Amino acid sequence: MPVFIDEHSIDASSLNLFKNLINKEFESYVSTKEMFFNPAQQKLYCILDSPNEQSIRDFHNKFGIKCNTIVQIQQVD
Repeated sequence: MPVFIDEHSIDASSLNLFKNLINKEFESYVSTKEMFFNPAQQKLYCILDSPNEQSIRDFHNKFGIKCNTIVQIQQVD
């Protein structure tokens, strides 16, 4: 499955919202592998497995969450 990284502008108090979304992934084709938060920039970065970018947008839109960017990535061996 393709791997993506997305970016969200959030504050620290919103982190629990994103943690709870992981529990909702069984209802979608999106699976979160890792989440990283930069408190200085108030940015959250998520590494996701998903069939495509639109599936990630649809999943987040369902919960009223905006993705600033979504980029397909691959691991460097």
